[in-house]
Amino acid sequence: MNISTWFNRKVIIACVIGGLIVATVAFILIRSNGSAVPENVDILTMSGDKSYLEDLSRPGTLVFPNTLELSFSSNGEVGSVHVSEGDSVEKGSVLATLDDVTVASLEEKVAIARSDVNKAIEALDAATEEFNSTPLEKVTLDNNIVAANKTLKSAEEHLIDYQMDYEKDLAVAQKAYSDAKLTLKTAEELLEDFQRTYQSSLAKARKAKITAETTLDNAIEKLEYYDSDQAHLIADANKTLATKEAVLESAKEDLDNFEVDFEESVADAFLVKTTAQTALTVAEDNLYAFRRDPVKDTVNPGIVVDAKAEAAVIAAYEEALTNFQQSEDELAELENNKGLDKQKLDTAVSVAEVEFADAEKLLKDLMDSVDQALDLDTRQSAVEVARATLAQAEIDLQKELDGPDTVNLNVLESNVADAKSKLSVADQELAREMLGADAVELETREIAVALAREELNDLMDGPDSFNVDVKTATLKSKEAILEDAISNLDGANVLAPFDGIISIVNVDVDDKVTNNSLVLEIIDPNVVEVHSIIDASDIDMVNVGKSVSIKIGSDGMKLSARVSYVDESARTERGVVTHRVVMTLDDSDDAVIPVTLSSVTVNIEAD
Repeated sequence: MNISTWFNRKVIIACVIGGLIVATVAFILIRSNGSAVPENVDILTMSGDKSYLEDLSRPGTLVFPNTLELSFSSNGEVGSVHVSEGDSVEKGSVLATLDDVTVASLEEKVAIARSDVNKAIEALDAATEEFNSTPLEKVTLDNNIVAANKTLKSAEEHLIDYQMDYEKDLAVAQKAYSDAKLTLKTAEELLEDFQRTYQSSLAKARKAKITAETTLDNAIEKLEYYDSDQAHLIADANKTLATKEAVLESAKEDLDNFEVDFEESVADAFLVKTTAQTALTVAEDNLYAFRRDPVKDTVNPGIVVDAKAEAAVIAAYEEALTNFQQSEDELAELENNKGLDKQKLDTAVSVAEVEFADAEKLLKDLMDSVDQALDLDTRQSAVEVARATLAQAEIDLQKELDGPDTVNLNVLESNVADAKSKLSVADQELAREMLGADAVELETREIAVALAREELNDLMDGPDSFNVDVKTATLKSKEAILEDAISNLDGANVLAPFDGIISIVNVDVDDKVTNNSLVLEIIDPNVVEVHSIIDASDIDMVNVGKSVSIKIGSDGMKLSARVSYVDESARTERGVVTHRVVMTLDDSDDAVIPVTLSSVTVNIEAD
């Protein structure tokens, strides 16, 4: 059982005795001027010197009800952020803007929409003039109908062309993106293959040099010992064989003793765990007994136990818990390492066996070669050949050490960089196309078709008030589009809705944002609430309008507040019945609270 489980089981007792609950979180509260960011915090609560039956002293949580999330009303990239968390701002100040490209696009849409409004005004004026004028002659009317048909057909063709162009552009962008990804993958694979080939060649050259050096050493050794007595070599080989045999026997003995040593280690670790578990049980019982009756010392009745005594009991419990967990970890580590240790011993035996076999073979080879030595000329020739082979191996190695072919490497690296750049461009183009066809352009072409069809119908029907009504409706539609375009342009800036403090900055420059996604958060520091939980047995001491004092920080700064809300609905958690109480700091306390590690205590005086 860990410390959190123990506290969950005994939280009711802790609430009754009003023990020390500590959860300090950094925050800064500004009531009038300053640039610090206030936050909701858990707070430090300490029982006061007065009797429980006289006054209440309870923990509270700071709450800032006037908090507003700010966002752009248009999609795009963040061009600039003019504030940081904690900055004080005035109402109407610009806090963040979208990038220049997005702003330019929004301005262009405003210009197009304004142009459409002007055209709609002209069309309405023309329809009104036509309605008020005399009927057209038949020839003129027929010509106008033919022209209107052409206009309608042209507008329909433009609309279809635009829709087809978008689908085509989207398909092209998708293919370009796929091709760019494939090109980048191919370029990276070629570069990796080139680098792997170089590393392989370098490794082969190093191995060839080592082999040549070994061959030369062997040839020189054979030449040096051509006329020497082989007896000392055989003696050395016998000595080596005896040494390897002793090592092998020792490794086998270690392997045979492994199980006995392991069981002894496990027994020692289990004894340590048992001792730690006993100490943990004693510490847990002491802590439980202290929490059950902390008012009086069991050794010295009548003496009030303070927070230091409680901290000492808790520290003893946590130390016992740590020792027990460490003993469990050590026992588990022994079990987990059993296989690894056994493997190491098996490996040691295998290595010793191989080395013993090698020593045996060396001795046998020496015994066999005593009467089979090569002649001097053959040995000298072998030395010269080995030297020539080593010289060539050193040349080959130096060539590889000089590095790979820089021309090919530069070409491959350039191909990768170029492929990455093209993929980035293709990605941006695909993202732009995925946003869909330009809504303004599409709507403009659709309206052009509708207007052309209306114009044709008007000519077929002759002048009437309906045409004027249609043109009026069209104008209103265009004006609504213009208003939306202007609103979207205005939405490229985030403005401060009131005087306040920036509590959250959720974006950086170049971040992609969508409309209504969180950009900033602003709070009003002039309205501050303190939320607290009061036991049902004490709720009679609290009523709406009652004055209370709030202790801020470890320096004991006090502010006045009034109870603004008492939740009549009680809630029960782990057997404790409580009510939620909301207090509002008085506006008359125009104070600055300059703390970075703050503690809040709600003090309610008895009536």
